[in-house]
Amino acid sequence: MSSFTCISCRVQFPSGDAQRSHYKTDWHRYNLKRKVAGLAPVTAENFDERVLAQKAQQSNVPAKRADHIKQTKKTRARAPQPEVPPKIETTDEATAEDTDSEPEPLDLTECLFCPRDSVDLDAKLRHMAKSHGFFIPDVEYVSNLKGLVEHLDWKVGVANACLYCVHGGGDAAGAPRQFTCVEAAQNHMRDKAHCRMRYDETCAEEYADYYDFSAYRDGVVDGGEMSVSESTGELVLPSGSRAGHRSLQRYFKQSIPPDRCRQLKHRVITHYRALGWRGDEEAIVRKEFRMGQFAKQRRDLAGRVALGVKANKLQHHFRCQIMF
Repeated sequence: MSSFTCISCRVQFPSGDAQRSHYKTDWHRYNLKRKVAGLAPVTAENFDERVLAQKAQQSNVPAKRADHIKQTKKTRARAPQPEVPPKIETTDEATAEDTDSEPEPLDLTECLFCPRDSVDLDAKLRHMAKSHGFFIPDVEYVSNLKGLVEHLDWKVGVANACLYCVHGGGDAAGAPRQFTCVEAAQNHMRDKAHCRMRYDETCAEEYADYYDFSAYRDGVVDGGEMSVSESTGELVLPSGSRAGHRSLQRYFKQSIPPDRCRQLKHRVITHYRALGWRGDEEAIVRKEFRMGQFAKQRRDLAGRVALGVKANKLQHHFRCQIMF
């Protein structure tokens, strides 16, 4: 199946050059105006017939009488005017401008789920969290927040895809579900309550470039004990605090200007917490610690039971322990 298509004219092309050439034809412009007016597209043969009929109709119209105009040498020698191309009849509603250019991703300040345009990226994320309930999962581990939002803008603006559902439904792996235009994709996400990112094993590779979980892996402690980070050599205390090595003292004394992306991520996390969101890192550590303790207790109990059964098998015959 060819990947170069025209939705307005419902045709396919073997290459991108043929698709771009088609966008410049009168047939494509005519179908665009019919699409805006809510009419079905016409085929190339039907379009040619309408053009010929329009030319024939214009040629049958009698010209205005101009006998009263005195012909002079200048009027007789005047060169004939070039032929005006026939005007295609359209409805009154077809007043939209030509939009045959290639689709572009949404603007960085434009909402993913509605046509609202915010002041900046921070205001955009606040609007989507408050109006549409959109939260970025594991936002504390996002390493490139702007790049992640730009990827979502491309996915909605260019691919016209839903951020959550995929072909096959449920949790089945597959390609994202696509729609005919941006408005259709936004209406679908609002109506189906899909104003969220699919964040599971099916899309781990898609968002892997925008997350960094090294801080979480280095900060997890086992049983409340201290550990040493393999990447930075820092001492991680049970409370989560970090103590740097004295060999890196000169780097700790440096006054480096804060990263703007990190400041934006901090504001987003603060806004999420104000709306009721809580991080789950501590809960995961506590749960893993409890599960480890339960597994150890089960192993100890199974060992004691096995030892008791083995000890009972050593006595082949019953003998009363009380001798009278």
